[in-house]
Amino acid sequence: SAAHAAVAAAAAAVRGLINDLSELRERDEAAVRDGLPMLLRRTAAVPLEGAAEGEAFERQVFGLRQVAELQACVSPEFLFCLLISSAGEADLIATNPYLGEAEAAELLRLGEGGCDGGVVERGPARSISAEVTDHPTL
Repeated sequence: SAAHAAVAAAAAAVRGLINDLSELRERDEAAVRDGLPMLLRRTAAVPLEGAAEGEAFERQVFGLRQVAELQACVSPEFLFCLLISSAGEADLIATNPYLGEAEAAELLRLGEGGCDGGVVERGPARSISAEVTDHPTL
């Protein structure tokens, strides 16, 4: 009957949508799995080239302090907070002052867009800097 055919067609359409969503989820998981380590490495990078001798030493000390966990580093959780923060670039530069504004903006664009060019809307979330200002014990 026509009703059974319509139900079967609707069920097939739903199965197709579920398959499409599963494929998108797998692509998203792969993008995070492959892209997140690169983003974390780049947010922690402290370039030495072009630095004067004394400044190069300061940069090396900064990098060693990151490795020793004596200096703040960008964790996956913090990176996701930066992506939704209205002051993400400033907070990223505050964490690693050796990143320039252009590089910080690029890193956040990469984090927002993923591999397929999607865009995460950066909303009115408060910045980490504002949180630290409001809570001086942090």
